Parts: sequence; structure tokens; C-alpha cells
Amino acid sequence: MARAWLIAFITVIAMEFFVPAIVVIPLQRFGVHLAQIAQGWGHVAFGLYSELSYGLAAALAWHAVQHRWWMGGRWRWNLFGKGILGGVTVAIATSLAGAVILKIFRHPLPSDVKDLIGPVGPHPHALIALLVVLLFVAPVMEEWLFRGALQTSLTQAVGTPVAVAFVALLFAGIHELDAAHPLRQPWIWTSILPLAAVLGIVRAKTRSMSGNIGIHWGFNAWGVFWILWPLWH
Repeated sequence: MARAWLIAFITVIAMEFFVPAIVVIPLQRFGVHLAQIAQGWGHVAFGLYSELSYGLAAALAWHAVQHRWWMGGRWRWNLFGKGILGGVTVAIATSLAGAVILKIFRHPLPSDVKDLIGPVGPHPHALIALLVVLLFVAPVMEEWLFRGALQTSLTQAVGTPVAVAFVALLFAGIHELDAAHPLRQPWIWTSILPLAAVLGIVRAKTRSMSGNIGIHWGFNAWGVFWILWPLWH
């Protein structure tokens, strides 16, 4: 299984840092700049592309070693439902704790949609599409990659505590780099890192992807609610 971890890790790095270049570089050759890609429908398309890259990385890495595509066992709806409630609970708790921590360090809180998910520009339909990606694509693809392929393989190589900690840090770090303002949004660490730790522990305890995807969905749903709330008033 150490080989599984190595293949998964290399594939993740390739997907995260090199595959996006396959799209960005040719577009720049045709005069389309990164600023144009990073807003509106371009932002949606690139976000969807990144999430599908996560899933592809997990599938390729897992299949190369296990000769099968799914690593979660039988789907458990009851665990998924409990996960949704747990995800919302984690989201509320980390939001409150994060707000307190940021206030102590006098760092401004996220103030609008741009701070939370990046610039969507004057494209309301693009915003809705991006939120659909956050709700229905990201939880599956990211859990498949991080807690599925990476944590499962790494657990066999170095043990559960190290695997959970390493994958949690990697998960939070990649979300920081993918943020609207990379390395300038500490609230990502105050919310995403505790979430990642919970997801890692649940995966280790249940050996099922159902609870993880439920938790991730509930967490993202809480964020989507607060993004849409100002638009309804």
C-alpha cells in the first residue's frame, strides 16, 4: 500500500499544479488572460475542471493499485444523513470560533461573495452554477481524492494518526492556494482545517465514504446559504 500512497500523491500533485496549466497556457496564447478566466463563467468552468481533476486523480491512483474505481464500500444513507447534520454543526462551530479568533488578531472578516468564492462578476447565473458545483461536485470529488485515495493508502503506509494529520493539512493548504486571495485568507484555516480533521477521523472510524460526503455536503450547504442570504434581501 505504500506504492498506492506514492502513486496517489504524485497524481494529486500533477493534477493540482500541472493539469491546470494545460488549460491556462493555451488560452493565454490566444490572448485570454488569467483575470478573464477567474471570473464569471470562466470561474465556474475552471472550478468544475479543478474538482473533476480531483476525482480523476483519485480514480487513476486507486485503480492503478486496487484495480477498482470506488474505495468506499456499500453506500449507507443513514450515515450520509447523519453526516449532513454533522457538517452543518461543524460549519456553525468553526464559523463562530473563526470569527472570534480573527477578531482577537484584528483581521477583517470575509465581507462579500468575492471574499468567499472569488469574483463571479455581473453574472448571477454563473454564481448559481458555481454554487451547484460547491454542493454537488466538490463533496464527492474531494472526498474521493483526499479521504478516499490518499488517506486510505497513507494509513496503510504510516498509520492512521499521521495519515489523518497529513491529509488534513494538505486539504487545507490546497484550499488556501485555490482561494480568491491566496495566502491572505486566514479564515480558511480556522474553518477548513477542523473540518478536514473531522472528515479524516470519520473516514477512519466508519471506513465508508457516505458519512464523509454527507459532512462535506452539509458544511458546503451552510456556506452556500450564507452566500445566497444577502441576495434574498
